[in-house]
Amino acid sequence: MKYVEKLLRENAGLRDDDFKLVANVWFWELSSDGQNPARMTGFTLLQEYAQGKLTSADTITRQRRKLQEEFQELRGEKYQERQAKQSIVKKKLGY
Repeated sequence: MKYVEKLLRENAGLRDDDFKLVANVWFWELSSDGQNPARMTGFTLLQEYAQGKLTSADTITRQRRKLQEEFQELRGEKYQERQAKQSIVKKKLGY
C-alpha cells in the first residue's frame, strides 16, 4: 500500500485513472523483479499476471479507494465532481 500511496502523492493524474495507476504499479513490480516491461510482450505480461506475480488490479484500486478515504489530499477531481452531484442523485432516489 505504501507504493500506491507514493504514486498518488507524486502524480495527481493517477488519482482519477485506475488504468494508469495499475499500469504504473505493474511497471514498478516488473522492474523490481529485474524485467524490462518496455521490452515485454503482451503475452508475457499476461503470463506474469496469471501466475500471480503481479498485484491484482482489484487490490490496487481497493488500496487507492482506502487511501483516498483516509487522506483527503489524495482525492482526485472526480471525487469532488461526485460530491457535488450527490444531493441531486439523493433527491432523485427519494432520500
